[in-house]
Amino acid sequence: MEIPFQASSDYPSAAAFDSNKPDKPDSVLRVQCLIVDQVADENGMGINPRSKDRKLNWPIMKDWARVAGVNLHDYARAAGLSLSDNSDEEDEESDREFVNQKPERMYFNGDSLHHAFFSSMRRGLYGTNPSHNTTSETELDRKKVLEVEISMEGDWVFFRSPRGYMGLADSRALPTDCVCVLLGASVPFVLRRQENHYLLIGEAYVHGLMYGEAIEMMRSGSLEVKTIDIY
Repeated sequence: MEIPFQASSDYPSAAAFDSNKPDKPDSVLRVQCLIVDQVADENGMGINPRSKDRKLNWPIMKDWARVAGVNLHDYARAAGLSLSDNSDEEDEESDREFVNQKPERMYFNGDSLHHAFFSSMRRGLYGTNPSHNTTSETELDRKKVLEVEISMEGDWVFFRSPRGYMGLADSRALPTDCVCVLLGASVPFVLRRQENHYLLIGEAYVHGLMYGEAIEMMRSGSLEVKTIDIY
């Protein structure tokens, strides 16, 4: 199922190739955008599975959950898995800290961290927009999630930004890249700042930015529209 995301809501596109650069026709795109956050701080990027089989596995899932701050105890138990990959006492103690986290921690938009995390894993099929919410938390097949039934259709890496956004970015993303909403675009993008322009790294699923939230922040004055060049 493909979800019709609306990251820039109904805001019109404001992008055009720069005609003032005749030496590079159709290669410099001038856009208006909202730079929402940096992709991550030094601890906000999960294991990058790009060189693996492009599927989630338990060690990667566990690492991504730690980045998100999510307790996977119930999900591991449903799948008959141990939270510890080995007998390392420090690792087991760390797992117990996650198990004992109560009450449920919340994402900034009011969802539980579990909901935000699994929605990110499923790139929105776990849903926050009520009209597109196809799966509730109680109905989610937890065992299939942990038994690596989710295929990574492309190369993705999990991140949690300094402002608390979590999601999946193109695996080429670096922590210092920017999470941006291009006006008129349906999904957020990751851009990399260069001296006087940006490089397009790829699209992203960002929980809490898929249905016009950045436009609302712009209209409230908390985000500023910037005009940038993308090479």
